[in-house]
Amino acid sequence: MDDYDAIVIGARCAGSPLAMLLARSGAKVLLLDRATFPSDTVSTHYIHHAGVARLAAWGLLEDVRASGCPPIERVAFHVAGTVLDGLPPEADGVRTGYAPRRTVLDTLLVEAAARSGAEVRQGTSFRAPLYQGDRVAGVTCAAAGREFSARARVVVGADGKHSTLARVVGAEPYADEGVQGCMYYAYWSGLPDEGFRVYTGTGCTVIVIPTNDGRTVVAVGWPREAFGRVKADVEGNYTEALREAVPELYAAMARGARESRIVGDGDLANRYRTSSGPGWALVGDAGHVKDPLCALGITDAFVQAELLGERLIGALGEGPSAIDRATADYAAERDRRTSVSFRTCSALAKGEMPEGLPEAMKEAAGDPDRAAEFFGLQAGLVSFEDFLAGADRR
Repeated sequence: MDDYDAIVIGARCAGSPLAMLLARSGAKVLLLDRATFPSDTVSTHYIHHAGVARLAAWGLLEDVRASGCPPIERVAFHVAGTVLDGLPPEADGVRTGYAPRRTVLDTLLVEAAARSGAEVRQGTSFRAPLYQGDRVAGVTCAAAGREFSARARVVVGADGKHSTLARVVGAEPYADEGVQGCMYYAYWSGLPDEGFRVYTGTGCTVIVIPTNDGRTVVAVGWPREAFGRVKADVEGNYTEALREAVPELYAAMARGARESRIVGDGDLANRYRTSSGPGWALVGDAGHVKDPLCALGITDAFVQAELLGERLIGALGEGPSAIDRATADYAAERDRRTSVSFRTCSALAKGEMPEGLPEAMKEAAGDPDRAAEFFGLQAGLVSFEDFLAGADRR
């Protein structure tokens, strides 16, 4: 049975960066995923500036650019006749977003982890943790019909919102806001690149994002209570929502072509899970997930991978107690850093606009600095309270 410093279950936007960072520090890392890459997954695609800054710091941004993914240098938010157009505040000197296909991004991340020295096993399913007393001390997995086991100082679940590790270790949810919406999208060709656009206030939310290969992601989100109706005729409801909500976009789509089937999700959870315990931790959607309306999932995964990696790098050689303190500290810091964006996404998904927000948005529409503050709200960098206080100061 092989021994590792860390085993990471899940090799997408949280797991691969974590494995890469740990391996770069000299740790012996095993990275597992049941998928083989390139592999697609349901996603909002967008990487906010804080996530792009991580890619730059890790030396991976040029790989994203080389894939042909267009830079997003404009964001527009349309609601009830008000249009805010601009960009969020800088994050570590970055003011450009990207929205790569997950077949592109996840493959780049897996390859970066392997280049950094992590042992990557694709097509490998996690079965169960190994225990030493009450402490997780390794994993049992299966690949190509054969089971194997491996030991580790820490096991990290980066295996998504339906995390198997979270379930088997009994990671309890908290601050659970439930499911607020559903979303479906497809890829289109022949649409103009006008940056990241959001249209809301018409009973649904439409999100338009340019991605690789001249394609554009066109997504429609509805409140949770509409899910049954939407699922019964996804294509009809998707088309009708676009026709009614954004007629100019609908007309442009008629001149273009749909290049994929319509895919989506009705399980858009909003919650935290206990994300550390004896010998284990959770990162990315496994530990914290929120409505995709703000498109923060990839950026959150990058930031959390870095937070956990920084803490584990110093603790792996110091024994079990140090590792458990490191994972507990990571979980507390994650909660602190995501509290504003969690409240914002939950409120927007539920349509709970704070009093004064529509008026503040109208006022911000004519002011580039105030528009940037609004987009900072969407990016989880600015709270509702701070945005509204900005209106009071003017």
